[in-house]
Amino acid sequence: MKEAELIQLEKEGKAKEVIPQGITIEELSARVDRIITRLSSSQFDKNDMQYFLQSLRAIKRPITSVPTNVPKNFLQQIEFYDDGTEKRLYLYIANSWTMISTNRALVDAVYMLVATASDIGGVYKQLVDLDIYTAGSLSTITTSVTTTATLMTTFATNSGYPNIVTIPAGLITCHYETQKASGSNNYYTYFEIYKRTSGGTETLLATSDTTTELATNRVIQHNPSAFLLTPATLNATDRLVVKFYGVMLSASANIDFLYDDNSVARLEFKHYEYS
Repeated sequence: MKEAELIQLEKEGKAKEVIPQGITIEELSARVDRIITRLSSSQFDKNDMQYFLQSLRAIKRPITSVPTNVPKNFLQQIEFYDDGTEKRLYLYIANSWTMISTNRALVDAVYMLVATASDIGGVYKQLVDLDIYTAGSLSTITTSVTTTATLMTTFATNSGYPNIVTIPAGLITCHYETQKASGSNNYYTYFEIYKRTSGGTETLLATSDTTTELATNRVIQHNPSAFLLTPATLNATDRLVVKFYGVMLSASANIDFLYDDNSVARLEFKHYEYS
C-alpha cells in the first residue's frame, strides 16, 4: 500500500497504526519523520496529533555503544546508554554528542591557603587546589582585633576553580593557626564561605561555628566547620571565597593569622565527581 493510500484510510477511520511497546528510537524517529512530511504537505489533522502524542509516549530502548550518528529530529538527539555495567545519558548539542554519566562519586576537595595575591586584587589571597599546590614560606597576617567581628584575611580560588555546580549538604571545614600577641583576654575565630560570580557578586553559603575561647598567647591550631543544610548551587565559572574573622571578648589585641608552609592551612569540602 502506498503512503498516500494509507494516509487516506487513516483519515477515513478505516486504518490505524498501533505504536508497539519497546519501540526503538530508529523506528520511532521514522514515524515522527512521516508526521513531519504530512505537516509540510498540509495533510496534518487531529488523527496525526493523536498519533504524534502516542509516539512521544513510546518507550525508548537503551543503546549499548556510543552514538556517532547525526540526528534528524529532536527524538534522535536523546539516547539512553546501558551496557550492563554503566548507565549514561547522551545529548546531541551544538553538533556533537555530550555524555552525562549517572555514575558519580563523592570525593574530597582540598584547597590550600597560600600567600600569593589573587588576580581579584585587593586583600584577596589564593586558595590553590592541593593537586597543583607548592608550599611556600610560612606567612603571617597581623590584625588588630576588637570586640566586634574583625576581618583578618580573605582567600579565593583561582579562575576556573572549583569548576563544580553543586556542593552537597554536609560539612565544610577550614584548618588554620592563630597567635595572640599579648594580654590575658580571651578571643575566638570563625569563617564564612561564599560563592563569587565572574562578575564579582559574592553570596554567603555558610558560616562556621566559632573556635574555643582562649586567652593563651601561643600558636593555636583551629578546625571550625560550617554545615550546609541544603546543597549549594553554583555556576561552573563561580569561585569560592573564604573570609576569616576574629573577636576579642574584651579590649583589643593583635592576632596573627598563620598559613602556608608547614601550617597546612586549608579548606576542605565534598563534591560529586562524575566518571
